[in-house]
Amino acid sequence: MAPTYRTPSAWFKTFVDLLRTFLCILHVEERMALIEFKDVAKRFGAKTVLDRISFDVKEGECVALLGRSGCGKSTLLKVLLGLYKADSGTITYSGKRIDNVALRALTGYTSQENSFYDTLTVHENIHYFASRNRVHLGEAKAKALAASVRLDHALGVLGGRLSGGMKRRLDFALSLVHDPALLVLDEPTTGLDPMLVDEFWTLIKAMQKKGKTLLVVTHHLDDVQEHCDRAVILKEGKVSHVAATTKNIHAVFARH
Repeated sequence: MAPTYRTPSAWFKTFVDLLRTFLCILHVEERMALIEFKDVAKRFGAKTVLDRISFDVKEGECVALLGRSGCGKSTLLKVLLGLYKADSGTITYSGKRIDNVALRALTGYTSQENSFYDTLTVHENIHYFASRNRVHLGEAKAKALAASVRLDHALGVLGGRLSGGMKRRLDFALSLVHDPALLVLDEPTTGLDPMLVDEFWTLIKAMQKKGKTLLVVTHHLDDVQEHCDRAVILKEGKVSHVAATTKNIHAVFARH
């Protein structure tokens, strides 16, 4: 008689899942923090918008910044990018305090609004934004950058004539012209249909595989669960929770 094999029991599957989660957390903890917020506070008049925000983003990881409207996400990004000055607290880069100008040069930013010029071609926009960042981008590198976001076939197309997905990819390319280590994306898939959202996340993850560190603001929890390593949840200007894994992020977000 042929031997029979039992399927793993429920407890063993649970143990394997917990072990995988633990190893994932351990791997993250071993990395060095690229960006660290320490007790960052921001007030507008009598209203406290950021209340002693503290968390870090490790080198090479993708962290989601979550929270309902008005929780302080946009203000925190503006402080990070030097558009607002924090009233107190510090932001360090690789363990060192640096000024806003230096930090901005090390950061690539993609917003939910188009930053390129409609009347310039893809090729012209890339070179223009490179010059703004004081980067000399030769033709080979400009074409390689366009190819990395699948726009090498559209170099001569005006920005205003691009499709919605292509516009998002051009914006992303412009955040990469100075080869920053940190990429900050603020609702980058807003307005895209599901297929284009998946395509854009493929580009984001490709940059992570190249060693980029990512801080992503989004309200799409399915994307967070599938693509992000950790999640920071803000509520009423405070860090409500830091999720060491994005597994079951829907339930975690509902509780916080």
